[in-house]
Amino acid sequence: RQILEEEAARAAEETRKRIVPDAVLPGVVSGLADFGAFVDLGGVQGLVPMSELSHARVGRAADRLRVGEPVTVKVLRIDAEKGKLTLSLKALEGDPWVAVPGRLRERQVVRGRAARATEFGVFVELLPGVDGLLHVSEIPRHRQTAVREAVAAGADIAVMIVAIDAGKRRVALALAPDDAIVGEQMASSVAVGAVVTGTVERHEPFGVFVRLGPGQTGLVPSAELGTARGTDPRKAFPAGSEMKVFVLAIEEGGRRIRLSREKAITHEEQTETQAYLKDARKGGGFGMTLGEKLSQARQR
Repeated sequence: RQILEEEAARAAEETRKRIVPDAVLPGVVSGLADFGAFVDLGGVQGLVPMSELSHARVGRAADRLRVGEPVTVKVLRIDAEKGKLTLSLKALEGDPWVAVPGRLRERQVVRGRAARATEFGVFVELLPGVDGLLHVSEIPRHRQTAVREAVAAGADIAVMIVAIDAGKRRVALALAPDDAIVGEQMASSVAVGAVVTGTVERHEPFGVFVRLGPGQTGLVPSAELGTARGTDPRKAFPAGSEMKVFVLAIEEGGRRIRLSREKAITHEEQTETQAYLKDARKGGGFGMTLGEKLSQARQR
């Protein structure tokens, strides 16, 4: 027994010589805990914290490792005073963002795991080590309960990629429509000069924000609401109500969209007028007046 202890002590001493920051060493998983995994490097034991197990989200160390499993780890920190050795498996996995350009595209519909909820949204794991943020503004009221349940269960949800910022390592997401097909590239119906119908999202002193679709919210400035002086926009256009708007401009790659309700009304009246005149010419007469025709069209 004494001989074995002496050999173990010599082996531990040799291992300590090799333990320096950034060293890559072989070891064996010697124990699992709620806070990580212990690894025996050869008479010297270190800890791989939960945050260093993998780029992918890991709920328990036992989900990733088993006792007795051989592993290769990287030395992160050495605290000689406390006798603590911090190791990492994640550091040897490579940069997960390398895979992003080939696998994720803007306006692509993908499935990801609803991993964590915060006050400003839900983080969704799209690839191991790559999370996207589903902002609260992109979760319609009628789907909020389903999203909360998905987070609690760690379930997959379908999302659309709104924007990818590789420099800041951020991915902005929106909930995909119920009929969206995973893998498809969703076309945008929002273009300058188009008249579209959106949903009133919120009110600000300078105007009304209208959600036009997944990842697309525009501002109708107060001067473009087309209401009489003194009208309260909160009462005239309650949150959740529909509003038909004209797209004035799309700026900053679609992140800023300026809209006009007033011009949407004008555009519709012009379209109706042209259609009426065209029908009148075909029929050889005018029949009802233009005002009556427009009134009838608005009542439909």
